[in-house]
Amino acid sequence: MVRYKADANAGPAVTALHRHVGAVLEEEIARARSRAVDDDEAARTEAALRHLAGVLLHEPSLRAREAAAQGDLHEFVAGLQSVLGVEVTGA
Repeated sequence: MVRYKADANAGPAVTALHRHVGAVLEEEIARARSRAVDDDEAARTEAALRHLAGVLLHEPSLRAREAAAQGDLHEFVAGLQSVLGVEVTGA
């Protein structure tokens, strides 16, 4: 039950982080597609960028849930705002 509540409490922060990274990712994919030699190169680059974004988001998502479980979610949210400019609503 505690784990579920922590996941729910961390949800808005994790969602905001994913949206932020997703927006940056889509811009980079568009840029890469415009520079690609062909569709295969564009597809490989897009796959690599999507994979990288997923890998980079994994640890912060876990840390958000851990912070929520420990009652320190406000510090995680403050870090997102300070470092990335990500505004979290509902946290």
